[in-house]
Amino acid sequence: MSELQPARRVFVENPAGSTTKTHHDEVNLVPTLVEEVSAPYPYAYGFVIGVPSGDGDSLDCFILSGRPLATGEQLDCHPIALLEQYQNGMEDHDVLAVPADEIDLIPTIDLDAVKAEIEAHMGQVFAHDPGRTLEVGALRSAAEATALIEELLSSVDRD
Repeated sequence: MSELQPARRVFVENPAGSTTKTHHDEVNLVPTLVEEVSAPYPYAYGFVIGVPSGDGDSLDCFILSGRPLATGEQLDCHPIALLEQYQNGMEDHDVLAVPADEIDLIPTIDLDAVKAEIEAHMGQVFAHDPGRTLEVGALRSAAEATALIEELLSSVDRD
């Protein structure tokens, strides 16, 4: 197992198994829009609080948990990988993370299988929107996920 990365606060927007996508004001953490998607989320999905990404939203995060997580829940999570993604040609990577109280799950997680599930989910969701394209890239390390988080945070500090 690679070195455990520092935990970050994550906000859950969409529970695993749900076809409801709840968008939130990512500063005030209140819902702004609810819509249905064509495939259930394979894992809980949300964002790393306070870490902006290149698309103007917060850095996206899939939370790999052994328990159900609810919309609006906040928890500390350790990054375990970074999944490269490009939407309409723009970088929109996802952190893969495990709740801090579930780090014992890390050695049991097959990241290649997780990537395949996420890629299948995204393919189904984007298939109904011909105006949007999605390319899933490489699976990167936990250290690379942390480096991206730190880079994005440092860009905020410079502004």
